[in-house]
Amino acid sequence: MITVMKTPLLHSLRDIFVALVCLVTLGLLCGGGVLAILAPPVIVLGLLPLILLLLLFNPQARRQSGWSGVSATVSRGFVMLIPFTVLAAVAHFWLHWNAAQLFTSSGLMAVGAATGFEMVRIGGGRVAGALLPTVWFALLALIWMLFSGLVASAMAGA
Repeated sequence: MITVMKTPLLHSLRDIFVALVCLVTLGLLCGGGVLAILAPPVIVLGLLPLILLLLLFNPQARRQSGWSGVSATVSRGFVMLIPFTVLAAVAHFWLHWNAAQLFTSSGLMAVGAATGFEMVRIGGGRVAGALLPTVWFALLALIWMLFSGLVASAMAGA
């Protein structure tokens, strides 16, 4: 019998895949195919400065876990986006509500809180480890809302 060793890299890759699937799905529900293609790279690019700031302001977590441990906390936080994606899909397809934008911004805020919790768990500070990701994801949620509004207005004018 062959056993498969689960490594932290495989867990991170799984979490990144889940995050991309959720972001693409929420992009489809919020603004169609254009937003599904454009928004996930914008969010991913927005995560790189966050990881650098977390590494800079959390020296104990950096010493204990390194780059891979801190970046894994961000990918683990994205697992919190799953229930919001499911709720957005149910609301859209079954209840015929146009509430995907609400679920997306709420989900991104939950990802920020989960990332902050993970940072504190690996040795990050309470303010720089917990508060910084929450504020950062609040900004990403705002960027998502503004970006989807721009895409929707551009598509309506086209």
